[in-house]
Amino acid sequence: MAVAISQQCKLQLILLRDFSAKRSLIWINNGIYLAGYTTTAIVWNDTANSANGTFYSGSVQVFSTNFIAKNLSFMNVAPMPVPGADCYIQGSIDFIFGNGKSIYENCQLISIASPVAAGVKSINGAVTAHGRATKDENSGFAFVNCTLGGTGRIWLGRAWRPYSTVVFANTFMTDIVSPEGWNDFNDPSRDQTVFYGEYSCSGAGSI
Repeated sequence: MAVAISQQCKLQLILLRDFSAKRSLIWINNGIYLAGYTTTAIVWNDTANSANGTFYSGSVQVFSTNFIAKNLSFMNVAPMPVPGADCYIQGSIDFIFGNGKSIYENCQLISIASPVAAGVKSINGAVTAHGRATKDENSGFAFVNCTLGGTGRIWLGRAWRPYSTVVFANTFMTDIVSPEGWNDFNDPSRDQTVFYGEYSCSGAGSI
């Protein structure tokens, strides 16, 4: 399908291509957009503090249904917090979050959390923080045929809301994944309602 792009959109794309520090909102017309993930990236550096809330800190926010991205990198290059494929996605803490229903297939997931010294058991990162609040909601994250690596010691997910739902299938995980795998967001009652799964995964970080 041929896709028409407005002059304003073209200007915004040029600004992005030239590494403009100005944040741009681009309205994309219907159609399919393909690029190479090694050469095309959407990058931003907000945190919950700088954006005045976690909901506003994402490098990419998707509000439509049936969104598909291929051969594109999504990156959050925010400063590291103080310790206390078809797609390339990197971040440190909860770098895939929200209450969407989405599938990530053949993606390279890279943690850029600060390295943790051998023998130190602290956790300083997490891949997901899914926000399903009730059992009646139809949402969840699925990761299929992905690879997970990078730095730090991380959880696969934190239960941001009581019915948080995340599954990793056929995914290779390096030893950056903490042995317990998941975290209940310091609310043990959520252990009874979350749905976290690993199916046929491999690597030192898998169970």
